Amino acid sequence: MVRIDTDSSGGLGGTTENVFGPLAVLVVGFLPEEYQAFRAMMVDIEADMVKVVPCSKALLAGSLQQAMESEYPQYEQPPLGQRRALFLSGMYGSEVVELIAAYREAGLPPCAFAAAVPNNWQRNVKELSEAVWRDHAAMMAKQQQQPGGIEDSY
Repeated sequence: MVRIDTDSSGGLGGTTENVFGPLAVLVVGFLPEEYQAFRAMMVDIEADMVKVVPCSKALLAGSLQQAMESEYPQYEQPPLGQRRALFLSGMYGSEVVELIAAYREAGLPPCAFAAAVPNNWQRNVKELSEAVWRDHAAMMAKQQQQPGGIEDSY
């Protein structure tokens, strides 16, 4: 995990000048009403130009690149036990921070957030999602051990 520079206008893909990947969000593990609420939130924050990709079983089995570049698949119920994750692509650090803040303010269910970067672009989405959740759980455990505990629980 890498901390996002909120003051930077640089991208997340290891470059300070350009963003990495197409302008898109891969939505993994969301129930139908949660998926629709996320799409509505994107409209509310005037980010409706961002492609919102629901992660189907087929996309879950492929690479992050294949999922992000897919042509608007139809929503499919996620497999039982699939944890929620949002993979963000083509955004500046400040945009990612803004999107995460809006997500929390909207009261959407807890999820893990990750950015599409060159190091994970060819990785399998299911495996990547599990790795993001392991990192998320470790970060939450570390925050609980610090004085003052956790202010935000996701």
